[in-house]
Amino acid sequence: MGGRRVRRTGIVQCLASFAAFFAAVSVLHAQTAEIVVVNQTGASIFLLYVSPSNSDSWGEDVLGRQVLPDGSVFRVRLSPADERYDIRAVDAASNEYLIWGWVRGADARVSLTREAYVGQGTAALRSRAISRVTIVNETGYTVRAVHVRPVGADGWELADQYLPDGQVMHFREVMTITIDTDRYETLLFDAMLVDEDGDRYIMTGIELEGSGELVFTLENMVR
Repeated sequence: MGGRRVRRTGIVQCLASFAAFFAAVSVLHAQTAEIVVVNQTGASIFLLYVSPSNSDSWGEDVLGRQVLPDGSVFRVRLSPADERYDIRAVDAASNEYLIWGWVRGADARVSLTREAYVGQGTAALRSRAISRVTIVNETGYTVRAVHVRPVGADGWELADQYLPDGQVMHFREVMTITIDTDRYETLLFDAMLVDEDGDRYIMTGIELEGSGELVFTLENMVR
């Protein structure tokens, strides 16, 4: 009788252990996310990064040694799971494709298309919501200040200044700046150049996402 009770106790303990194991596995599974990336860029993808939108780094290339040909599908399992993801892909010609803030829903498929193309080498510095903007001075004058502010901000006094003290931007000179759009929680910005005579050149309501180019001319002068 005593032996049977020991065996029954052992069986109960074993079942309890299995139940705890499967419960842990279920929780772990619930904390992971599978994303299906569809390559529709027209080129083979050699580097692929998928990371939560609230992360400050891209993490590792999920393809490893694999290549994702055009028209192919790649499944990525990420842990822990998150609601929003940013996706970066690089093809053999170093062309980069970016998708910001993709929301994982019932359909876990996300398509990389030519519309996601942002240029070459634009996302190497990953501040999560960084926009890389090229400013071209076609005003005919030397510029001594470059200001950018979110749309709706009061005045230019607190706008970010992207030219260091003592540095100028000559006529037809080009400079590239990076803007942390996450800091302002908007993609809409105003930009202003100030030349050596104090004249201002302004663009308003610019949508900054990924990368872009702003060419300032005399038409942007505010009198």
